[in-house]
Amino acid sequence: TITMYGVTNYKPGMLIYIHPSINGTTAKKEDRLPIGGYFVITKVNSVIEPGSFFTTLKCTWQTFGY
Repeated sequence: TITMYGVTNYKPGMLIYIHPSINGTTAKKEDRLPIGGYFVITKVNSVIEPGSFFTTLKCTWQTFGY
């Protein structure tokens, strides 16, 4: 699940690339965990309330991309 400030251009079925940035890890450690790479979006939910707009993406990991 990815939560971000309101974005309206994501739709289910889209393929996105996520590069993890974790303090204290090396690239080797990040490669062993399926937390980075290409994900397919399965669900998009946007919430607009007074003073805030957030979008949540539910994604399924596909591949590291290399």
